[in-house]
Amino acid sequence: MMSIPKPGSLIFLQDYQTTQQNGSTNYCPGTGSCNTNPKQRQHNAPSEKVEPFTWGAKRMDTDYAAFIGWLRTPLATSFMILLLIALFHHSALGLQVVIEDYVHSDAKFAAVIAVRLGCYGFAVAGIVATLRIAFGG
Repeated sequence: MMSIPKPGSLIFLQDYQTTQQNGSTNYCPGTGSCNTNPKQRQHNAPSEKVEPFTWGAKRMDTDYAAFIGWLRTPLATSFMILLLIALFHHSALGLQVVIEDYVHSDAKFAAVIAVRLGCYGFAVAGIVATLRIAFGG
């Protein structure tokens, strides 16, 4: 029986997929699958490089069309809009605290206003993009 590495490791998906593709029942961590016979031991490199921030999406076999289809559901659209509002409001508050603590000039007020407008502008842009996707735009 094949031992599966921990899902948190970056090599998890590459080596597990390679092992499954080659039909091997042995697992060599970090190198792909290999034969057990030392004379015939050859390491099979993973077929594609998996970036650390995208391995989850590749693991679930999702793509752009699947994400768009998911985002067009009313529940997902609603939660995405709520996420964008919370995300950028929290960002504005955090950046305001940083500005208040570390800016010691007359530009403090202007910096806070600029950060607020910027964060809320990005939130509006995200909400508009989400709604355009949701309504087929």
